[in-house]
Amino acid sequence: MPRLDNCHQQFIHALQKEKWKIDSKPLYLKLRGYEFYIDVVARRLSSASEEIVLIIEVKCFPENRSQQEQLYTAIGQFEIYRDILEAYQLADKLYIAIPLHAYEGVFQAIGSKMIEKANIKLIVFDVEKEEIVQWLPPL
Repeated sequence: MPRLDNCHQQFIHALQKEKWKIDSKPLYLKLRGYEFYIDVVARRLSSASEEIVLIIEVKCFPENRSQQEQLYTAIGQFEIYRDILEAYQLADKLYIAIPLHAYEGVFQAIGSKMIEKANIKLIVFDVEKEEIVQWLPPL
């Protein structure tokens, strides 16, 4: 199993503050001999008492690494995961969680049009406060 990004726990705390229950293990998928792990499966009841399930890949965008390369990796990983999840009819539940500094930086500068065109769902969170800042599109 791959190592989790360094802001993973802060993101989990942010979800828990919003009453999400977190599965204890990442989502494991296997396709044609390749293994994939998506970081978080989160669940909570809607106002209509229906279970909402989200599948979330957490990307921390450390500032000491190329933000552009990390953007490429995040978008590519999202696209691959979405294609795999389509076979399970779960593609619409997939999100990428990113820190506020990445959203205000590389995503606004060069990624916003790609995100929109590719219909990528984002959860923007504040690493320091461990809070969700924005859901794109709104949940």
